[in-house]
Amino acid sequence: MKKILVLTDFSASSYNAAQYANVLATQRGTSILLYNTVESIPIVPNYAGGGFVTETENLFAEESLGQLTQVRTSLLAEQGKGPIIEILTGEGNLGSNIKKLLNEQAIELIVMGAPEGSLINHLLTGSETRSVIKSANRPVLIIPGDKPIKPLNNFVLATDYRSADLCALRYLSAWIAVIGGRLDVVHIQTSDEVPQLTAQQRQVFELFLNNLSFNNFQCHDLQGKDIRDRLDRFCQDKKADVLAMINYHHDFFSRLLGNSQTFKELRHLQLPMLVFPGNFNDETTA
Repeated sequence: MKKILVLTDFSASSYNAAQYANVLATQRGTSILLYNTVESIPIVPNYAGGGFVTETENLFAEESLGQLTQVRTSLLAEQGKGPIIEILTGEGNLGSNIKKLLNEQAIELIVMGAPEGSLINHLLTGSETRSVIKSANRPVLIIPGDKPIKPLNNFVLATDYRSADLCALRYLSAWIAVIGGRLDVVHIQTSDEVPQLTAQQRQVFELFLNNLSFNNFQCHDLQGKDIRDRLDRFCQDKKADVLAMINYHHDFFSRLLGNSQTFKELRHLQLPMLVFPGNFNDETTA
């Protein structure tokens, strides 16, 4: 059975993300793996000139497992009959641990919370979030800390219409087909950018969409100077539950997280964000 990996630090925002994952796992027929990383404890030199590992590390791991058990108990109490929930604790660097988990476990999606406030600001400054996105070859769903729990049915995918985006599109269409949702595919370009989209690129993308066993989608273009308000209004008009993007270097997502003032102004958006890594291959989640 496929799993949703839920990263938790036992904060309120991470519990909110776990509640979202509970709903998603029920929708998608997957199990949940609750995961927490504890700090590595350095070797402390002893008086004889050798070294020993303190017992503190074991205490941290035991405490982590105890808290994970409490989170699982709370989720199970809320859901009644729902997905299987496993727990696991790891030690050391979160990014390295994520890579190891993805190699060893049948994980198709990673879910994590962001603190209250601006989700985009968290993406710009949250080192753990950026580490997870950089390390993962699976989609990462980031939930704002104060977002009320609800099913995720309507998706907006921001894309450059490049062929590599088709894996993300196929993954989303399969997800939405199961839950009966809707997909709006939007190409965003500011007025001062040189157009990079060719008619052939768009034709290939739309042909791919038309050949999917899924027809509840539309393609859109957003252009102009005030992209912030236009994208905000677009997501509101479409009653979007999730904003999805693909994380490539030197493209829309990197501009969003980089120095472009236009895209920094998107920080006020409070939708859950689904980030696809640039090396995502949906066949690895099949």
